[in-house]
Amino acid sequence: MSQKIAGANERRRPTDRDKHAGRAAAGAVALAALSMGCLSFASTRAYGSATPTIQKSAVQSTKTNHIPINNGQDVSTDKEGTGVRAVAFSYDSKYLAAAKRNGRTSVWAVPSYRLKFTLRDPASRGVNAVAFSHNDAHLATGDGDGHIYLWVRDHIQVQLADPASKGVNGLAFTPNSNYLAAGDANGRIYIWSLATDAIVATLRDPRSEGVNAVAFSFDDKYLAAADRNGRTYVWATPADIVAARLHDPASRGVNAVAFSRNGKVLAAGDRNGNVYLWAHLHARKLADPVSKGVDAVAITPNSRYMATGDANGRIYIWSLAEHKVIAIVTDPHVKAVNAVAFAPDGKYLVSGNANGRTYLTSVSSVGA
Repeated sequence: MSQKIAGANERRRPTDRDKHAGRAAAGAVALAALSMGCLSFASTRAYGSATPTIQKSAVQSTKTNHIPINNGQDVSTDKEGTGVRAVAFSYDSKYLAAAKRNGRTSVWAVPSYRLKFTLRDPASRGVNAVAFSHNDAHLATGDGDGHIYLWVRDHIQVQLADPASKGVNGLAFTPNSNYLAAGDANGRIYIWSLATDAIVATLRDPRSEGVNAVAFSFDDKYLAAADRNGRTYVWATPADIVAARLHDPASRGVNAVAFSRNGKVLAAGDRNGNVYLWAHLHARKLADPVSKGVDAVAITPNSRYMATGDANGRIYIWSLAEHKVIAIVTDPHVKAVNAVAFAPDGKYLVSGNANGRTYLTSVSSVGA
């Protein structure tokens, strides 16, 4: 299959997204408020909006009744011990992918645990991000060398790269599968068109210290970005302007973001071990005193529960209604949980850890 490399300066015809971005850059009046279902963000066009309220009294301890759950089926196939950095389910819930530090991405069938493909570029410096398009036509992987690969089955269809990249840390497709957002260690978010294989927008806040993760809302109105500077940026699309900067001054860096499917909550996990549930510019801060840092966040398809992967090796299952832990997935051999994802049908939770293992755990009781 042919391979095409697209750069940031490639000429292209203007798209609707370009026109929106141009009007915003020309100084159009920013929106007074942007709403997404029950979740709304005040505009921060002037980079000086009020700091959102954080309900610190809502910090919860896991020293309460919870259900201990053992890790499920270990679907790992190689024993090199190189850490799993990212995981993702296909939207038909039939496949899961795990990206590893050794430059490989493994794709398994669910629930047979059978390895279907092992994807690899020999020049890879380690795969940091993985995402399926919503129509399941493509699997995207983001590399530490700054390349993005669009795979069809086990073949590279397109290779994308921006010369200024310092490494791709996060990937997310728009719900219509027409665009791909790539969060980069250089502090930029590149929006790629899958129709033209070209960058149609570049998003950046001057204070960014590097983007760790990105996520689109399910109505395609917002793009959230987790930044190493401790802020979570919410961009309005397709205008490509910042709708909100969510920040706890005590944060040492945001590692993960996730929107709930019902549009009521944006979850962000940080290196301090806190999880913030943002809604209406207010937040609840959830934490476990023994946390060593939240590296991953995922919300169930029914929007009722949340999983957080911790650097202490645990996965916490939280009730979003009660703001408390209802279950802990543990394994004494796991050093740190780097990635978590729920299957779109709600039946399984996949997790990847620093030991290089990938676990598939049945969670039908909370996810469906």
